[in-house]
Amino acid sequence: MDGPVGRRASIAGTGLDVWEVIATFKSVGEDRERLKASYGWLSDRQLSAALAYYGLCPEAIDARLEEEK
Repeated sequence: MDGPVGRRASIAGTGLDVWEVIATFKSVGEDRERLKASYGWLSDRQLSAALAYYGLCPEAIDARLEEEK
């Protein structure tokens, strides 16, 4: 998705960025059920897409997580 500071990975149909979901995933001990409970309005497909993107591009997401600390 294009944003004011450039392109960013986002969850389709939401205003959430992938890094936000991954930050939560890490904060719940990488427990998928707890992640799902944290984002009850997201479908399994949306959560799976975020996790898959992180699996493909961990450097970009980890860099953003560092920026947000």
